[in-house]
Amino acid sequence: MMAIFHTMAITIASLASCALAQDPACLVNGGFISTCAFPGLRFNETSLGMYCLNDMIHTYGYNWTWIDLDTCLTNNDGQLTPMTNGSYSGSCANCTVTFNSTVHIACDCENVAGQVAPTSIDLNSIVYNVDGTMGCCEQFGNKTWKGPQALT
Repeated sequence: MMAIFHTMAITIASLASCALAQDPACLVNGGFISTCAFPGLRFNETSLGMYCLNDMIHTYGYNWTWIDLDTCLTNNDGQLTPMTNGSYSGSCANCTVTFNSTVHIACDCENVAGQVAPTSIDLNSIVYNVDGTMGCCEQFGNKTWKGPQALT
């Protein structure tokens, strides 16, 4: 009897995994690193902020934009996965964002067995820039003309 419940739990987790991996709102290729400036990159709890090109380059080429990554990432059995309003931060901790040739977020996330393991995802695969505003999974962040660097 216990084996049946265990098998059912694994099957349900597998089905959920397939559904999460195919969130149609998250299938848009990101590509934001080609139009955003990384010297100003900021990450605070779940918010990613930076300067990104807007459509009025001749007037003022960059906007400060930020997005809450909880709107586009979830913890799928210990793995960061794109999903609309995924709220990854509820079961992941110690998250950091790094930039080398691309931008990764790395966290320690809990799996269904209650174990915590490191996981990461390339944010350039899901985050995009539209007219100076970062977006992901059909969710848009905010933008302003002046960012935190203008205040220092």
